[in-house]
Formats: sequence, C-alpha cells, structure tokens
Amino acid sequence: GPVRGGGAGGKMRKVPVAPALHYLYRGSQLARCSMTELHTCYALEPMPAEDYDDLKAAAQGRTPKRTVKRGVKPGARFLLHQDHPLHNSWCWHQLKKVKCPKIGGCKPPKPPAQLGPGEGVPRSWFKWQPRFAAWMVSNFVPWYSGSDERDEPFLHTLEHRGHKPGPPPLTIE
Repeated sequence: GPVRGGGAGGKMRKVPVAPALHYLYRGSQLARCSMTELHTCYALEPMPAEDYDDLKAAAQGRTPKRTVKRGVKPGARFLLHQDHPLHNSWCWHQLKKVKCPKIGGCKPPKPPAQLGPGEGVPRSWFKWQPRFAAWMVSNFVPWYSGSDERDEPFLHTLEHRGHKPGPPPLTIE
C-alpha cells in the first residue's frame, strides 16, 4: 500500500504488505470471515473520497445517504479497521464472483489418520495432529490472539456460544 516516503519531498510510494496484515485489520463488519473467506470473496480497492462518509455511517449502523444510479448495483464495500494506515483511502469490495482459493507455500500437512474405537494412539499421530490443526485454524478460522487485552474490541462484541472458535487444546491422558 502507499506510504509517505522519507526525504525532503515526502512523496507517496508503494510498499508490499502481507495479506495477513490486511486480514488482521479487516474491520468489524468482516470479523467473522476467515482469512481464506476474506481473500476469496473480497478485494482491496481504492475508495472514492465521497464514499468514505457513507461507509462509515453503514459501519456504525446508521443509514447512509444514497444516490440512485443507473446500471448494475455495485457490490458491498467495507471499511478497514481504523488503525490500518489505509483506513481513509482503501476499502474491501465484495466480488461478484468468488475466487478459487490458491494457497501458496509448501503443501498442507496431511491430516492424522482416523483412529478406530479402542485403538492405541501412535506417536506419529501426536506429531501430525498439531501441525494439521495449526494449518487448518490459520486458514479457515477467524484469528484471535487468545488474550482479552490484545484482542480487538470488536472481536469481543461478537456472539459466541462457549469458547472462541478453534480446536480444543490437546490433552494426553
């Protein structure tokens, strides 16, 4: 995203930003989306200056002032979190067609083998289970820090039954 550069002119220059950083600052309206859902259903785009007030009103639950326009109805737009450096100039735009997720990097870990009733748990299962669980949670479950002090305030307003999403801690008996 664009940032102000150093030097006398202080020109704006573009620097690469990791998708995970955009995900962490996704905003309260998209808090329930996992990282995969967010990047397959929404795209970051520059926000027209006149749309900022309407998007802010919608995020706060107020009715934005709308103007009737001809043509195809545009997809929904959502503000980035207020602490994101691009909060005032970029927004999430809902895509008309969902992208096919393509996960980069090394291959996903194999799931641990299913165990039958009364079957002993091999050591290899304990080796693979945490790796597979970490990969699944990081890609398909909304992220939380696990600490009430560090979580974003809007994450606490979400209604959850019981514990926050994610696998229960592994206990060995």
